[in-house]
Amino acid sequence: MSNLGKKEFLDILDKHHKGTASPEEEAFLNAYFNIFELDQDYFEGLTPIVQDEMSARLKAKIDGGIASSMEKTSGFRKAGRRWIAVAASLVLIASAYLYFSPRNQLLKPDTTANQELPAEILPGGNKATLTLANGRKISLTDAANGNVASDNGIKIVKTKDGELIYEIVATDDVAVANSFHTIQTPRGGEYRINLPDGTKVMLNAASSLKFPVSFASRPQRVVELTGEAYFEVAHNENQPFKVISSNQEIQVLGTDFNVNAYADEPATVTTLVKGSVKVFHDGKSQLIKPFESAVVSKGIRVRQANDSDLAWKNGIISFRNASIESIMRQVARWYDVEVSIGGKIPERLFTGEISRSSNLSDLIAIFESSNIKFRFNKRHITLIP
Repeated sequence: MSNLGKKEFLDILDKHHKGTASPEEEAFLNAYFNIFELDQDYFEGLTPIVQDEMSARLKAKIDGGIASSMEKTSGFRKAGRRWIAVAASLVLIASAYLYFSPRNQLLKPDTTANQELPAEILPGGNKATLTLANGRKISLTDAANGNVASDNGIKIVKTKDGELIYEIVATDDVAVANSFHTIQTPRGGEYRINLPDGTKVMLNAASSLKFPVSFASRPQRVVELTGEAYFEVAHNENQPFKVISSNQEIQVLGTDFNVNAYADEPATVTTLVKGSVKVFHDGKSQLIKPFESAVVSKGIRVRQANDSDLAWKNGIISFRNASIESIMRQVARWYDVEVSIGGKIPERLFTGEISRSSNLSDLIAIFESSNIKFRFNKRHITLIP
């Protein structure tokens, strides 16, 4: 399908609406509506007919994809709708560039840099290791469902859905006063855990959470996070919940929020879904409201939250006006691969999404069609100019 013209593109759209498009044509549409490069000037040169056709297609894509993923998260329905209005115009401009720019040889992925593709690299899944207070390590990936362990009156249960639940049987406050457990996900892993106080946590890939075996005798419920996690904190106004990460602390009473605190990211981002959160950094604090994100780097900056902040917990790799380097950091963590840059890559911004259940080859094919080249060596990927 290389060198596709506007008429041919509209013909494919027409076939899609009539249900007569071939599998190759459907794959083409799906791929190119999932990742985009922005180019305002080029879009303005398109005919109104082309703009209208693309607008209808993109509106359906956004309404059916981005909106649904946002609405899966409690409290984000209105914010999601506001994002759709903005995203429709951005993505419209973006896809116009990819479809019609003469600088791109569309639409077949260019694999000249990849004479031999590696074996299929699968997406991540439920994988984690639990470390008990005595240092014993339990592979939750391999453990059978049911009772996993007991520790000072706490029963630890793995459910059939791949979730870890802490059940208080009969605790000895003295024995558990300084007892901590740590759950750690590898690259290519994620896991859900119910803490002893009823707080629910979803841990993203390459992340860890350290927490006390019991919160009962403590003035605050303090946990330590590296990487990324989504929290649904059980309300307790007499015992605040605190999340400590590398360069910030978060204090709440009961609320839902996400923390992205990966060491290789330029900033720590806390996104609030409902309730209230106070973020502390370098002697200063900032209260954020629902649908806001606190970005901590050199100081605390507050911005409106967007779908990409929470997409991972809804099973989506999402990026908005993101560099290829930023996107590849997500890819490396979820697919457990090493990514390096083999030269100067042109500065370009991408907006799009793809399911986290997709194989790596699906994502690579889309980027290759946008003139991003890759070289493979087992689980090592090199981007080349």
